[in-house]
Amino acid sequence: MADEWDNCNGISEFQNGDRYVGNFRKGLPDGIGTYYWKNGREYFGEFKRGLPNGKGKFTDMSNSVYIGDFVDGRMSAEAGDLAGLTQEQAEERILAWLRERGRLEKRESYRHAVGTCERC
Repeated sequence: MADEWDNCNGISEFQNGDRYVGNFRKGLPDGIGTYYWKNGREYFGEFKRGLPNGKGKFTDMSNSVYIGDFVDGRMSAEAGDLAGLTQEQAEERILAWLRERGRLEKRESYRHAVGTCERC
């Protein structure tokens, strides 16, 4: 895949139901793109060697949003108590915080369509 997905834009759908739309280099997300998890989480921003690196926006399943820097797939110090965590770890910590305070009404997954143009 590395040869055919080098320095290009595209859409990659994974066996687990996740999807990536954006720039590729050497077969990995690299540049600007959006990663959609099948459970509704979403990351839009910069990628390097397949991981979020640089500026980005992460939205978890409860629609909590972190906008800031990512380093090797983890949130930077700007995330406060969530710094150094992956998106999945941060989501679990946020959900635990909501549960502890009785503020979690429900948790559900949803799928959404991503539009593409005729060139994609």
